[in-house]
Amino acid sequence: MLLQPYLLTVAAVATAIPTAMNTQTDPALPVEPLRYHTHSPGGLFRPITFGFVTPRMCSGILEERHRILNLVPRSRLAEQVVLFGRYDPQQSAERFQALLRPFLIDSAKLQMA
Repeated sequence: MLLQPYLLTVAAVATAIPTAMNTQTDPALPVEPLRYHTHSPGGLFRPITFGFVTPRMCSGILEERHRILNLVPRSRLAEQVVLFGRYDPQQSAERFQALLRPFLIDSAKLQMA
C-alpha cells in the first residue's frame, strides 16, 4: 500500500514528459529556457512580477527581455513592449536596496551560494 502514491506520482510524471518535450521544441520559444517570463498562448511573453529583485536578478531580467525582443515578430513588438512596461525590474531592485539600507547591507555585495 505504501507504493501506491509513489506509483501515481511516477505515472503523472511519465504522462507529463511528452508534453514538456513538445513545448521545448516550439520554435517560438528561445533556445535558453526562460527564468523571468512566461510564454503566453498569444505568442507574447509575460514578465513574472517579483516584489524584490537583487541586482543580479535585475540584470538577468533585462538580458532576457533583450533576447525576447529579438524573437517577437515586428508586428507584435509594440504589444510586447507594453507588457514589459507593466513591470519594472529596476524599481524592484531599488525596493530591495531600500529594504536592506537600514541594516547597512549593500545588495550589490551579496553573493548567492
